[in-house]
Amino acid sequence: MRACLFLLLSLPAAAQRLSVIETRAVDHEIRGAAVDRRTLYTWGDELRAWSIPGLRSRLLASGDFGEGGCAAGGGLVLQQGRPLGKLVWLDAARYSPVVLDDEIDMHDCLPAVLFGRRGVLMVQRGMQVRFYERDAAGRWRYREIYSFYTASYQAGLLLTDVDGDGRTDILCGNYWIRSPERFELPWRLFAINTWNETPLSAMSRFAWIAPGRLLIAQAHAGQDARVAIFEKPSDPRRLWRERRIEVTPGWRAPHALASAGGVQLVGESGGDAARVFAVSARDARQVQSRLPLLALIPAGPRLAGVGRRHLSLLRYAGTRRRPGPSPREPAKTSPAPGSLRAPRRRAARLPGSASPGPP
Repeated sequence: MRACLFLLLSLPAAAQRLSVIETRAVDHEIRGAAVDRRTLYTWGDELRAWSIPGLRSRLLASGDFGEGGCAAGGGLVLQQGRPLGKLVWLDAARYSPVVLDDEIDMHDCLPAVLFGRRGVLMVQRGMQVRFYERDAAGRWRYREIYSFYTASYQAGLLLTDVDGDGRTDILCGNYWIRSPERFELPWRLFAINTWNETPLSAMSRFAWIAPGRLLIAQAHAGQDARVAIFEKPSDPRRLWRERRIEVTPGWRAPHALASAGGVQLVGESGGDAARVFAVSARDARQVQSRLPLLALIPAGPRLAGVGRRHLSLLRYAGTRRRPGPSPREPAKTSPAPGSLRAPRRRAARLPGSASPGPP
């Protein structure tokens, strides 16, 4: 495996805020990544663990792993095999796969606690949100949260209390899914937007950029991608008001989102000309260039930047704000008993994911 280490020396003044601390080029394809404590996991043609800092790696398993995956339950939940494969859980001690299900096409995965039940949320074939949990006998089972009937592949997962009832809801694709009062009751679906013109239009990434303002990026829309801030109405069951975030030239596969320095970093995955922008409730400013990213994952004081053929550790210094009101992160509140929330174990995931909290 080739490795290189470089310092960022000469970028335009507007781009000198996102520093590359170190980077590694890899000789295999990466499709997904997650951080658990001080370890970065990457998967694709193989599964590897990387130390943070240092980016020293060890091979955990060989195989063909799909894009979706997350750190959960003291191990990793991945899709093994493509385009359809097996949903597997790999114990962090041995990394030998336990099969949870088959005929799986998973784009997103998120650890969660649902009414006191610890498990994993995932999106199956872009059409169904499922919750997998392990019973007392060690068998994995799932409950269907909701099935979509749309022309677009639904993707992206985020946990948050949308309607302020103290229970944590689920964002996925074009929609938010309202939590019931009890585990056995049905969930309700409400549209945030109508981005469904093509099969890839609803493959989203989410982040709260300010109270009541949700950033949504079309992660797989190529050079026609949209990034917009959606303002939550007083009745969140209605469509949310859209304000488009424009850049020149336009967005190219804005696949990677991460919060840093009071702004949301949005990284493109589209080729060598890919850029990274710092997006606030007011504007978007380019902070890095020629850095294609599949994921930006918080890793202590740093960010792990993951591309298809490289890894980078990054540091965002932030920018001096102009006078005026500053966006702030949503205030965290204690969920109501029986609510759905992320477990205390801090496990980063692809995208889509930001810290849960009411808008």
